[in-house]
Amino acid sequence: MNETALQDGEVYVPQKLKGMATTLMADQDLDACLASLRQMYPKLCSFRSALSRLKACIIATNHHHPDYAAAMHTWQEAVEKAAIENNASDESLRRVQEFQHFQSCSLKRQLHLQKKLTLGQGTDFFSHPDDATFVTTLKLAPDYVQQLHLDAEETRTLQESHSEKMKCLSSTVVRVENADELIANARRILKDVSNQSSCAIASAIAVTTGRRMIEILQRGSFTEHARQKYTLLFTGQAKAGLQEIVSLTANKQLEYHIPVLAPANVLVKALSTLRDITQTESMDSKKINSTWCRKLNAHVKREVHEQLGFHDLRTLYALISYEAMKPHTYSINGWISKTLGHTGLGMSVAYTRMQVYGINKLRRHNREAPEDAEY
Repeated sequence: MNETALQDGEVYVPQKLKGMATTLMADQDLDACLASLRQMYPKLCSFRSALSRLKACIIATNHHHPDYAAAMHTWQEAVEKAAIENNASDESLRRVQEFQHFQSCSLKRQLHLQKKLTLGQGTDFFSHPDDATFVTTLKLAPDYVQQLHLDAEETRTLQESHSEKMKCLSSTVVRVENADELIANARRILKDVSNQSSCAIASAIAVTTGRRMIEILQRGSFTEHARQKYTLLFTGQAKAGLQEIVSLTANKQLEYHIPVLAPANVLVKALSTLRDITQTESMDSKKINSTWCRKLNAHVKREVHEQLGFHDLRTLYALISYEAMKPHTYSINGWISKTLGHTGLGMSVAYTRMQVYGINKLRRHNREAPEDAEY
């Protein structure tokens, strides 16, 4: 097995999990693998994350099910035969092209399309219904990959723990006063970053853009909008929730416009300066978290609000921008989904346990946003 292939996945995978992936693909001993994994990650939430990373690691190698090649050959013969019988009509040739298109996709993209087809989505990818049906029954990943998940009891335990945590969060509402002053201070920091700490710059970017720590420190990129001062084109979302595959052959990251609470050109320069200071380009996710998570949380508790951490700035941005960017036609759920890159409209407790006050100046200031703003 090519070792390099195990290192090229989009999801960060620790070296020990890469070794386990190589071993599992070689001996296919799932029981031994799960036993080792449970020993390495005794906490259920960590075990679940490890399973996800291990699965992603194997899928990144494009290691298909043993029956895949034969099934694809049968499918190929069927569409080519149909093309001959139909005298190479446009419709039959399109089926051949669609087959070739699907065959050229990575295993990850194939699985994504299969999932969408199973849910009754993505049917426009195939012009012939038989092809869509075939893909839903096609064995893509090896059986042991599909079994890399929590068992029923573990799932139930984790769900109960999550419910208790949500109840606790729901009973504690955090009140944030004077949002105007908070954003004004962030703008002052961003306007002149020369004498600011890296934590101050990162926090100011977070509260004015709503981006995650890993997106700010490494993965994300900002591009100014040609016409709209308070709009950025954001690329590099860390979580894949919103990353629907528009074209299965397009090997690019999702990008979308976001409203921001500081001038876009100032944010672009501030992000560039922060990257120069922090030098995180060559770090993996684990190293970035271990180096910056505690520092940034401490800074936010000290400088912003004693009950908040760095990730809570994402919530602050969502709630403040929802009010500051009015008039618009979005519900709060729709606004969060659109600006933060959430897949669905369901709003988590995290966005209902915080109350924000003092947004009057921001509302007046941001009314320069044009009616045709792209967010």
